[in-house]
Amino acid sequence: CIILQIIPSFGLPAGLFLVLLIGIDRLLSVYFPIFYKFKNVRRYLMYHGLAIICYALLQYSFAYVYFEDRNVICGPPEIYQGKAKALWGSLSFTVIILSVILYYAVWRKLKNTPSMANDHRLFRSILAIMGVLILGWLLTITMFVLVVFLLDWRGLFSNIHLQSL
Repeated sequence: CIILQIIPSFGLPAGLFLVLLIGIDRLLSVYFPIFYKFKNVRRYLMYHGLAIICYALLQYSFAYVYFEDRNVICGPPEIYQGKAKALWGSLSFTVIILSVILYYAVWRKLKNTPSMANDHRLFRSILAIMGVLILGWLLTITMFVLVVFLLDWRGLFSNIHLQSL
């Protein structure tokens, strides 16, 4: 499964980290417009690409280091087993929370800055799209973290069965 899911296992964390980088990009454009206007675009995109690759490799290394050969339904999150699952969930949750904080900061800055209507519409549409995306991931990862760290599943199904008798 870990070999079959190599491309999706890079894509899943890369997409998540890209949301964070887009948030950083929006934050820079709002708080530091002069820097943002005169930045070296090629170098800027190279740093973003390098950061995405490093983050995806870090997440994949968790799956590889803590790999356990088990029968699973082969999907991208299922390559994370044991300690790797906890690391993946914790790191993903952290990235999502940071993304929420960044997008909130951008929203607050835009709300308090007089600007052209087109700029506000552009940022509002980006914030809406990213908000829906982040909310979906936040709910998913929050449920994952709750299940992995807070719930004790031992005996759950036998208890449900006994209750129904």
